[in-house]
Amino acid sequence: MLNRKPRVGVFGLGRGSAYAKLAGLAGIEIVAGCDKDITKFEKIKEIASPDCVFYRDFDQFIQHDMDAVILANYFNRHTEFAIKAMKAGKDVLSETQAAGTLADCVALVNAVEETGRKYMLAENYPFMRGPSEMARVYKSGIIGDVVFAEGEYVHPIGPVEQLKLAPGENHWRMHNPRIYYLTHSLAPLMYITGVRPERVNAETVFLKDDALFTWDNEDHKPTVEAAGIMLLKMNNGSVFRISGSNNLAPHGNWYRVACSNGSIESKRGDIGKVLLDYGTWDLPVGVTEPHQEYDAKWAELNDVAANAGHGGGDFWVMYNFMKYLRYDEEPYFTVYRSVDLSATAIMGYRSALTEGQPFDIPDFSKKEIRKQYENDTFAPFPDFDTGEGKTLPSNAHQKEFEEILAAREAAGKKEN
Repeated sequence: MLNRKPRVGVFGLGRGSAYAKLAGLAGIEIVAGCDKDITKFEKIKEIASPDCVFYRDFDQFIQHDMDAVILANYFNRHTEFAIKAMKAGKDVLSETQAAGTLADCVALVNAVEETGRKYMLAENYPFMRGPSEMARVYKSGIIGDVVFAEGEYVHPIGPVEQLKLAPGENHWRMHNPRIYYLTHSLAPLMYITGVRPERVNAETVFLKDDALFTWDNEDHKPTVEAAGIMLLKMNNGSVFRISGSNNLAPHGNWYRVACSNGSIESKRGDIGKVLLDYGTWDLPVGVTEPHQEYDAKWAELNDVAANAGHGGGDFWVMYNFMKYLRYDEEPYFTVYRSVDLSATAIMGYRSALTEGQPFDIPDFSKKEIRKQYENDTFAPFPDFDTGEGKTLPSNAHQKEFEEILAAREAAGKKEN
């Protein structure tokens, strides 16, 4: 426990600046920033501590006098920096996702257990108004136990915006399978119901037209699918259907939890509204209307969170991290649930690569299970600088993708 505001540094000042801006509101002091680009320091300098220090080198950054670090660096490179930070005596808040490989999952859990440091995943969607209210209702017991649940995260972007987000052919966004970015779909359902995934099978959707356009003079090409769909068997016997980060309109996210005595869902197009339903033949005591639609509110700090931006989720991440650091209040997304999410993504993609075969999801809370995967480094990501190290295709339809590109190239030569 701390008897003062936690002193925290931010690594990755693009996305990380959003957390830095909410730090004061959540009772956290930002004392250091680290990024390759010094101009990004301007995003946090005015809202950070007056003595906030900028670093380009991570190893120097983690020696700064601070209690914890926020990792907001590249999607697939959080584990190595989290481990470095914990070994340097710092607690960690890590953006999605926690681990890029199964070996990373093992190493991350081992590091938390060996160092005794606090680790929390900065997954924000469970704490937006709709999912928060769904969790409250579910935990009240009034709708019974979950039998089936659905979660979607749909974030379509066009080629111009994609290129801005992914400069260079080796950028992680150019190779990240849609299935890998599943935290915004699955994490809210886990938070609402408290169950974990045990098995996954998945399929992906490939849009042939995506292979037909180029994005700039360097001929950057999309290499990932348009959508990934997963079926999960959970540890209580229920089945969940979730998406990854789907590139199919319209933009939005949606959650439904169907239970033994009723169901609750967020309203499509408005995550702040929820729909609560019961069977007309089996209404709970005191309930007279089988269908209720209403605006959700947070049980505490409603006005603060509502005005904090990004659906309030980022504020709750920072606020919960503050409570973890100051008062030892353990968050829901500890290291074990964090690697559950990562392992589901990894195994889900392996299922897609094998045309939907089911894969068990390792439970890395068990040491004997960890031993089996400590050398499993298969990944679709190349090294950013060299382009080497890639061991899996970035697209479950890679062969078809390459055939389209080859045909296009051949047609171009014929015209010339």
